[in-house]
Amino acid sequence: MQTVGYSAAAAGPVVAGWVHQQVGGWSVPFGIILAVTFLMLVTATLAVRTPMPDAVRD
Repeated sequence: MQTVGYSAAAAGPVVAGWVHQQVGGWSVPFGIILAVTFLMLVTATLAVRTPMPDAVRD
């Protein structure tokens, strides 16, 4: 898993540079970075949620 994470992290700047070249500006690459960051925040929040004990639900 660590290899996959490092590979994705290494590809990020390359992809951002490629997108920058394609669109000719930094707004779209930064928008993509912001969207991915938000997606990671949501998924991390869902991953660390602790389930509510049954006694509290009743």
